[in-house]
Amino acid sequence: MNLEIRRVHLLYAVGVFLGIISVFYFAFILLEDLSPTITATILFLGFLLFGTTGMFIEVERLDLVFYILSAAAYLIGLWYTISRFEFGDGAVFIALAVSSALFVGLGYLSNQGQLEIDRRSTGIVMLAVLGIGVLLVGADLMGPQPTTELDVDDELTIPEMQNEVRIGTVTISNEFVLSRMVDRPDIHACLYTPERIDAPITTEDRLGNQVLGGGESVSTGLTVRGVAFYDRGDEELRGGLEGQETVPVELRTECPDNADDVKLVLIQGSPDVEHPPR
Repeated sequence: MNLEIRRVHLLYAVGVFLGIISVFYFAFILLEDLSPTITATILFLGFLLFGTTGMFIEVERLDLVFYILSAAAYLIGLWYTISRFEFGDGAVFIALAVSSALFVGLGYLSNQGQLEIDRRSTGIVMLAVLGIGVLLVGADLMGPQPTTELDVDDELTIPEMQNEVRIGTVTISNEFVLSRMVDRPDIHACLYTPERIDAPITTEDRLGNQVLGGGESVSTGLTVRGVAFYDRGDEELRGGLEGQETVPVELRTECPDNADDVKLVLIQGSPDVEHPPR
């Protein structure tokens, strides 16, 4: 009999462990394209869903499994919210203090028997939470994703080998009513001397893993590294650039296989044709 109880506890423990990992994966990886506001809301809805499921189930110890998953959903939701949004030290303290008071209060009410709800009411709450979650995800998936707009200069001045030169700006806009995550813009440059060469592109400000509020936009300068204009290992300009101080800049949808003249082509995304390494 004791062996059977230990076996049940072990299986429950594995189930809880995998459940917590699933909630974490759900929040930080699976739904990365959703609005952080929606993701955080769904995690806190999961707190309610697992909690009411624990009240609904009348199997001994299985209800405890759902209470643990409920607490895990809340803690992961709190972690997600603090990590995604710009919480100051005071806001983090308040969030932690309020959360502590919430769980202490729930524990007290449970000990006093004031959290007992009939199965019909818990079933209604579970269905309502699921319905709200589905509606939120559906509304989010139908909403627009952030857009990227490039504005490039007509030409650039060839920099020193160890320097960079600004060639334009990139603007990322969130036209959705709620927040969106901003990924690092996928921007590539092809330098034609007229031989085709990769040109490393960087942004003046860090854009990746940033949250934009509804209707907000963020802009930063685009720069190209001077090393692209010089032969590997020395300070000599590449053959087609000798005697030139400037290079024309073009914005295209893709890099052509070759070019007859010297220029720098800027595109969104990565080239899909073979080209010499930089």
